[in-house]
Amino acid sequence: MRSFLERRATDRIDPAAVRHLPAAEWLELAFARLSLKMPARWANDLGNDAFQRAVIRLAEKEPVARLWGYDTSALHAFRAARASGTICVLDQSIAHMGGLRTQLLEQRERFGDLIRASEIPGEREVARGNAEIAAADHVVVGSRYAADLAVRHGARPEVVHICPYGYSEANFSDVYSEAPGLGKLPVRFVFVGSVSARKGFHLLADVFSRMPPERASLTVIGPSTLPESLLRRHLGNIVYHPAVPNERLRAHLSSAHCFVFPSLHEGGGIVLYEAAASGLGIIQTANCGDGVRTGPLGANGVVLREATADSLRAEVEEVIARPAVLRDWSAASWAMRRERSWSEYRRRIVELLPKLT
Repeated sequence: MRSFLERRATDRIDPAAVRHLPAAEWLELAFARLSLKMPARWANDLGNDAFQRAVIRLAEKEPVARLWGYDTSALHAFRAARASGTICVLDQSIAHMGGLRTQLLEQRERFGDLIRASEIPGEREVARGNAEIAAADHVVVGSRYAADLAVRHGARPEVVHICPYGYSEANFSDVYSEAPGLGKLPVRFVFVGSVSARKGFHLLADVFSRMPPERASLTVIGPSTLPESLLRRHLGNIVYHPAVPNERLRAHLSSAHCFVFPSLHEGGGIVLYEAAASGLGIIQTANCGDGVRTGPLGANGVVLREATADSLRAEVEEVIARPAVLRDWSAASWAMRRERSWSEYRRRIVELLPKLT
């Protein structure tokens, strides 16, 4: 529990500059840890409303030139602040939910019970996202995909700014070590993230659940949003770990050969940058950040042509047919890993601030 709480603390912030405001964040986190999704959602909405009212009162007492808020918790505060001339910056940590709603509705017919109605954003969530964009002077996002969705839902292109997220340098080694068996069969694929339709679990199950172990394996690490009976029915040959401590997670990443991330919708997948920091080649969709890019040693993976099982299967089979490519991808990821560290993210934010006027 201590490590869980410390993830929400940092010594980079001067305590004298912090203002404590009422919120239901701890109640929401407690419900989430108990997998009580509906109470967690209720606590989140309640807390966001209370927090924004407190921010409005604080801004009246301590006026600021710029107000930085986050998706789902900024609308009312922005509307009040803009009336007094404050510049409002929407930090959209998750891409606009209209994109996810469209994709899940399209894929639900094929994948049935793996895409549950509760995972599909409603029209109310889409409308709230539109309203937050309309209330903001600037929108900061973590990926090109998120930027395109923001523009599609009302933001002017010139006020949308891309600042890719990063990985924590302290959690990863500075010494490169090639994984045993890299470049040979069987290929060891790994996925880290919630086991859900949004993260593309239905695509992984379609491709890997019947994969012959002499060709490749997939290890999935992360909490599941699916009922256990449904999850077990679709795992097949996939190895599943619901949650692991950081030390074991790093061990899983360092012993794998390729990171696979067919997420349908992200603000900017931090796990992609953690994979690169582990020296892993990457297979990803275009919807989750730029884990795959070209650096001094060439490309470090491949971006799927589309977020479908057929596209994922084609790229996985290509890797299995030519596993030696993973050694090139691994070296390329390692060579460019620092480009996506939190240090670089902070530097980019500092450079961006004078433009937010």
